[in-house]
Amino acid sequence: MSDDLFCSACSLCLGDDGEIRPLVCGVGGIDARVVVVGDKPDDRDQVNLTCFSGTTGRLLGVASDQAGFDIESAYVTLAIKHKPLGKKKPVKKHKDVCQKLLEEEIELVDPELIVALGATAWKMLTTHPSSDKARGCIMESRPEFGSRPVLATLSPGTFFHSAGEWPAFVADLAKAQSFLDGTLTEKDTELIIAQSEHEALEIINHLSQQDVVAYDLETTGDFVDGKIICFSFSDAPGWGYVIPMHGCGMVPVLEENRRVDDALRKLFLESGVRWVDHFGAYDWKYLMRRWDIAGPVNRLACTGLMQHTVDENLRFGLGYLASLRTTMPPWKTEFEAAKRKLTGGKDCSFGDLPDALLRPYAGKDADGTLRLYLYYVSELKRQGLWDFFTDHVMPTADVFVRMENAGMPILREAIQRQDVEMNLHLQKLNTQIQAAAGQEFNPRSPQQLSRVLFKDLGLKPLKKTDSGDAWSTDDETLTYLAGQHPVVELMQDYRTGETLRKMYLGDGPKGIQRNIASDGKVHSSLYLTGTRTGRAASARPNLMNIPKKGGIREVFEAPEGWKIMTADFSQAEVRYAAYASGEQVMIDAFESGIDIHIKTGAQMYRIPVEDVTDEQRDAAKVFNFGIFYGMGVGTLAKNIGCEEHIAEGLLRDYCNGYPDLMEWLQLQVDTALETGQVKNVFGRIRHLPPAFTNPARSLLEREAKNSPVQGGVADALWDAIVRIDRRLRAGNYRAHMVLTVHDEVLILCPDQEIEEVSKIVKEEMEQPLPVLNCVLPTDIEVHQAWQSKK
Repeated sequence: MSDDLFCSACSLCLGDDGEIRPLVCGVGGIDARVVVVGDKPDDRDQVNLTCFSGTTGRLLGVASDQAGFDIESAYVTLAIKHKPLGKKKPVKKHKDVCQKLLEEEIELVDPELIVALGATAWKMLTTHPSSDKARGCIMESRPEFGSRPVLATLSPGTFFHSAGEWPAFVADLAKAQSFLDGTLTEKDTELIIAQSEHEALEIINHLSQQDVVAYDLETTGDFVDGKIICFSFSDAPGWGYVIPMHGCGMVPVLEENRRVDDALRKLFLESGVRWVDHFGAYDWKYLMRRWDIAGPVNRLACTGLMQHTVDENLRFGLGYLASLRTTMPPWKTEFEAAKRKLTGGKDCSFGDLPDALLRPYAGKDADGTLRLYLYYVSELKRQGLWDFFTDHVMPTADVFVRMENAGMPILREAIQRQDVEMNLHLQKLNTQIQAAAGQEFNPRSPQQLSRVLFKDLGLKPLKKTDSGDAWSTDDETLTYLAGQHPVVELMQDYRTGETLRKMYLGDGPKGIQRNIASDGKVHSSLYLTGTRTGRAASARPNLMNIPKKGGIREVFEAPEGWKIMTADFSQAEVRYAAYASGEQVMIDAFESGIDIHIKTGAQMYRIPVEDVTDEQRDAAKVFNFGIFYGMGVGTLAKNIGCEEHIAEGLLRDYCNGYPDLMEWLQLQVDTALETGQVKNVFGRIRHLPPAFTNPARSLLEREAKNSPVQGGVADALWDAIVRIDRRLRAGNYRAHMVLTVHDEVLILCPDQEIEEVSKIVKEEMEQPLPVLNCVLPTDIEVHQAWQSKK
């Protein structure tokens, strides 16, 4: 490398003493066929002046061995040539200098392939903005690097804290070796795009004779008011059929062609074809509105949910999974690159894209979905999960589609009023904060708040920010400073209000107001893949995390003549763990009707049950639930407000009081370490790849304890809502489910059906759990609004 760029062109080379540090060198022969580029040096690399000389190198070596990737013959280097001081990050001028050095290395070695380990390396090597979306894909490098093939994968540092995506990392390295060996084959999609009504009807007729067909819709807007641009299908790997609903010079366009629409309706609803999609809930909601149907018909599988069942640790994007699991070329990344070039990087609707770009993309989406389905069928059967998927996961997914389509009723005026009231409250708090601080500053600015708290008011800081440049003012710090100055409590209230306003009350893209549809309801997107344990999540807006306190839930109000019924499992996780572990002390308490938190409090504090105070019960509750989340002594002490030595004694008494429970939890850890997985009573597997560091080992232990419990309760709820849905539809009830929140389900119910529906819901939610043969008692309440007073 040239001397004029050697460490003196930017400040990144300077050490703490201001002296120039030598750069961290690449290793390997200049005749290597592949160059592996990491992100930046760690502390050991900077000391040894050799890349991947510490734990990251060991992880890269282990993954390479498992993948059959010849790392010993590779040239290995880094995108950034010096470790930034402290927690600082390299800025553009640093990266520009480092890029010149990397260009020289690449030109000198002249590799057949470059492997980018991490986002920094990927962005330096290519023009594609997202390494996440390009994971596992082989794309062309920047011209400065010779337009060579580049494969994107994770940084080994990812696995310091969690080994979840380890299998994908190994698969990416195996793909790199296949490329070098000449055995990597990619098969593109043969496309048939309808150019007339006759061709569209021919495609539909052909598909109607198939057993399994993958499909996809390209749409504009939300499913309440949006339009379908085109249908795409695949009935065999390597084939994609596209039926455009607009354009093609057709008059009338197919969107207005009743013969085509009627043929499509019969194809989906009457032909007997079993349908496969990739997160097709949104598409089914379009079809439900279009053809006035109650829910998905003959929906066989969702490939995103298949992946979540096979291995919940990976990402679920169609392009990423198809690149990882099939021979599909990287059509998603190619489409994004073409779209970005066309629009200049600006957001645009699919309806604004040219036909020549959108239609092939649509056909390939369907083909990629079918190829994934065929892969996952064999993988689910290999893991013994096929019946769990078809009998449990997919029926739950269909209920979720119906809940999303139904939507939550809301009073628009109420949410607007709360938004105004919150803004006035924040203005008042802002005035009080300025007065208490004795000066004007922006309470939203962490830098200004840090100056006020620690310089002007002289409070003692707790810790530095992640960058190491300033004292932190995060929530943990404010909790630590509580009681030391009035500004602290005012700031805590201000931040709580700001969070509520931004996440729920305001008009932001993820807030409630922005997501009220034209039918006057909120149709939140519900995800069975939202957590790794099997619990659900929601988005746009996130209704599952709305606080119980504060009144926000009460803006969701049933219309006149209807009520919102809530059905909630009682102490479900503790009950599940008690029966799963055979902890007789807990089981006896449940079966005799003793409050389990009071019973636990009596054991922890060594007092009679009748003497347990509310404060002691609250502390016991923290232990009962915290034990499944791997809470240590420090966290437990913080949550119950005591010294660590006191919490340590309470934890010891807790463990001594429930020996069978503690033995069962340890058995889950041992099983995870031995087999790489744990399982709940419904058959759901939580995959836990081996941990390579102490933090990753701690995370594995927490997840091994928590997953069977949290996932088991979630699966109990999913089984229950499937049964409730079937009974309500079979009985032609107008009542229907609209949302689930953790261990709770919400039903919108006409007044005259409340008694019957309450009985159905309670019967189904209190069905005994498989294997354990225990019941999760269910509390049912009926109100005009969600969370309103009786």
